[in-house]
Amino acid sequence: MNPLVRFAPVAATVVLDDCDEVLMVRRHRFATDTWNGEIPSGMVEDGESLETAAARAVEEETGWRVAAVAPLACVPRTARLTRTPHRGPRTPARFPARWHRW
Repeated sequence: MNPLVRFAPVAATVVLDDCDEVLMVRRHRFATDTWNGEIPSGMVEDGESLETAAARAVEEETGWRVAAVAPLACVPRTARLTRTPHRGPRTPARFPARWHRW
């Protein structure tokens, strides 16, 4: 029998400004000893909606308050190895974004 890993749901947020630029958080990852650009994210607390968790994560990690939150995609972690519930839309929406180099 293969063990299953149980993860709490996570809300990750793509924050766009008026110019469609994406807000990124710069973080140091100790395991790889590298600095990475990541989108704000956080675990969904018991009884909390994905939208509320997404807005909370942005404010906690950046100090910014988002004006509106809309579901974009639901991405399971590793298929068939976790029991993470699928919450939210299953197909990604299209949105304009530009990649930025650090």
